[in-house]
Amino acid sequence: MGRPTLSESLDALLPRCRRGEEEAFVEVYSLIGSSLYGTAVRLLGRPEEAEEVVQETIILLNEKAAAIRSGNLRAWLHRVTVNQCLDRLK
Repeated sequence: MGRPTLSESLDALLPRCRRGEEEAFVEVYSLIGSSLYGTAVRLLGRPEEAEEVVQETIILLNEKAAAIRSGNLRAWLHRVTVNQCLDRLK
């Protein structure tokens, strides 16, 4: 069996996020933070604001982890990032 995909790695962290394990959020950030940041920079055009959006996304993960379906964390994180950017652009 090969290495787990990014989605599989993130989904493996979801139960730990649901328990509020701080290290799990750090691991999520290390796995996907740069991708979320890239999305935010492309949408906002402002690196400082993009970093704030990524931080807010991880905070929302902490608050909403129980409601996220397994197999969906990667998509959820990207959707929240895009929505946060769109809110800022209004």
